[in-house]
Amino acid sequence: MNALTKLQERFEASDIGRMLISAFLIFTLLGIVVWNLPGGTAQSKLIPVARPYFQSAGLDQGWGVFAPDPRNMTNDFYARLDYPDGSQVVWRYPLGNPLVATYRTFRWQKWSEHVTIDARSVLLDPTAQWLVRTQVRDGQHPVQVTLVQRFADTPPPDSKAALQWQENVLYTWTSPSLPRFGL
Repeated sequence: MNALTKLQERFEASDIGRMLISAFLIFTLLGIVVWNLPGGTAQSKLIPVARPYFQSAGLDQGWGVFAPDPRNMTNDFYARLDYPDGSQVVWRYPLGNPLVATYRTFRWQKWSEHVTIDARSVLLDPTAQWLVRTQVRDGQHPVQVTLVQRFADTPPPDSKAALQWQENVLYTWTSPSLPRFGL
């Protein structure tokens, strides 16, 4: 038995340890109840308390895709990357193999939803900065990154209508060392 296991056992056996573990479990269970309350005053006041913990633990589930009010909008996201040589590349999050893509890319889809769901998202600038760092072409970083949301009304399940996409530029980052340019 290693020292960490002994420390854990001592903590769990102590009165203070049991109180802290119980408080943690009660907070988590109450948080789950609050998180799943119908929208209203109680939820709007209590969610800010639970949100940091729920987001960091991955417990922040949205049930909007289910009845009684499923989402009526289809959302997509891409970035236009402009390079110093004047070339432009469209970046999309990885889609992967159609057979297993749903399981492999769910996190990317969820991430893009969080980036685009709110035009004031705190994720816009970090996303642009990440793309500047990671999307190097021929040794050059992008000098401008434009984050674009695509959205369309979702047709009813029995409809064969094509999606009518609209676009909204969410954010544009331009390299501070270069003058802003338009393409």
